[in-house]
Amino acid sequence: MSLCYCIPWCTFLNDQEQKYLKSPVGRSVKNGPGCFCIGPCNEGETREGITVREDQYVKIKDNLSGRVRVQDGPAFFFQGAFDDNPNVKSCYALDRTQYLIVRNSNSGERWMMKGPQRWIPGPYDIVEREDAALTLTINDYVKIRDTETGVIRVERGESMVFIGAYEEIIFPINRPHKNGIVEAINVDEHTSVLVRDISTAELFLVTKEQLFVPNPYQEIEGIQKKIVLEAHETMIIRDKDGKYHFMSGAGNTKPSKELLKRKGYGKDSDFIKTLYKEGGKSFFVPPYCEILKLVWTTQGFGNSKEKVTRIDSRPHFMEYTFVCRTSDNVELIIDVTFFWQILNVQDMIKMTDDAPGDICAHARSIVIQAVSKLPMEEFMSDFNQILAHALLEQEDPFYEERGVVIHTVEVKSFHCKDDGTENVLQEIIKERTDRLNRLQKQESDNEVKIYKMKGDIEEEKLNGELLKIRHSHHRTEAAMEGEAEADQISMFMNGIPENVDEETKFSFWGTLRKIDAIRSIGNSGSHLYYTPNDVELSIGTFETPWNQKKPKKRAAKKYDYNKFTNDT
Repeated sequence: MSLCYCIPWCTFLNDQEQKYLKSPVGRSVKNGPGCFCIGPCNEGETREGITVREDQYVKIKDNLSGRVRVQDGPAFFFQGAFDDNPNVKSCYALDRTQYLIVRNSNSGERWMMKGPQRWIPGPYDIVEREDAALTLTINDYVKIRDTETGVIRVERGESMVFIGAYEEIIFPINRPHKNGIVEAINVDEHTSVLVRDISTAELFLVTKEQLFVPNPYQEIEGIQKKIVLEAHETMIIRDKDGKYHFMSGAGNTKPSKELLKRKGYGKDSDFIKTLYKEGGKSFFVPPYCEILKLVWTTQGFGNSKEKVTRIDSRPHFMEYTFVCRTSDNVELIIDVTFFWQILNVQDMIKMTDDAPGDICAHARSIVIQAVSKLPMEEFMSDFNQILAHALLEQEDPFYEERGVVIHTVEVKSFHCKDDGTENVLQEIIKERTDRLNRLQKQESDNEVKIYKMKGDIEEEKLNGELLKIRHSHHRTEAAMEGEAEADQISMFMNGIPENVDEETKFSFWGTLRKIDAIRSIGNSGSHLYYTPNDVELSIGTFETPWNQKKPKKRAAKKYDYNKFTNDT
């Protein structure tokens, strides 16, 4: 609040107040505590004093003289009549990992303030950057350039790095980093580093096992993994002079005499040691060299391309589609499968960089010529043999010159390009297929009948053998029974006294056997019937007077056991 009086006036101030007075002739302040008489025509404003704590400071500028002063705490003060409104700030409390880059605006000098400390800027000090030190682990490094002299230095862990007032971090272009901190490269048996020396522009390969950190004037161009070839693989390396080196997974690759005589490619050169150390089976690509990429045609004539760096010398299949026309003007689309193999990579690379495409183009010409000489009917009768004869059985140096060979060729499918002709062709194929199916079914039925007849024959043979065995058993049983019966009769005859004649003995034996037969019949529950011839039987009525004597009983008829036995 400002007041302007035309007459003198009084004001009372406590110990933390001041009166800022502004009159037509100047400015002044009255600091409390006290009672002050103010002259006329003075405009007054009451202001609070400024308290600065121990961890604070304040910069004060005198607008009359231009002088800047710093008031640090703890303190209490009043502003001067010509002082700017001050801004109280906290001091810089730096720990051991923090630092400040300070510039003196009066002299232009720059310097670094490192912790740990509590720092208060001077009147003309400006803090340009407040930052933390870089903490490097054992496999970290950072490149730093001095902006005044251009000198580059490399700091590697384990350490804590402060970037000076006239220094800057060099951020790598082709390497991942975190705030300029780059991870060192583990160079081992399967890893190498391609490095360029920027002072000489030389490019070299680091293969010695180590934790690699480049020196200040080295830049990492790339990291290489060792190329390991299988026994059937070949890779072509082109050197800086455009010469080819054929590396084989068989491990039998050696530098030629011509190569060893070339300047810079001697026996002890890094190039020979790097490329031919293990016979070409595994290697790093030397500096200024590149892997040759071949562009091969795949899946049909010219339909798609594939980049190939590892040449596989094993036999493999490839499929192509050809459009041909028979002698009776039937246009066919033929799908052909080749089983082919690369025999000599060096011969192949001399003639072509697209071996499958060359095979396809050459085979296409031969197939078109062979099919054009035949009518449709003849082509359908034996198409596989026709193409095999045209492609494999002719003396053609084309494949040998390119170091390749075709083992087999087979027609996978074919169809007519014209829909109407295709329908007729399908009907013909269907009829032939049905006929073959019927023939095959008949053959199957005949085979079944033949097997059935063979089975019947075997069964009859086994039945005959069974009958022979049974007949033999029956004869054996009968002989044994006869011998037992003979022994029984012999013992019976010998047991009868000698004074009994032979006929009586046989009569006794027959009677006993008849009794056994009757007993067997009785025990079996069977019924025994006698005929009139077997017994004397009369049916009738006899009347006898009481005084007459009863007739005498007739003597019982002697029963003929021999007759009974025969009847039975």
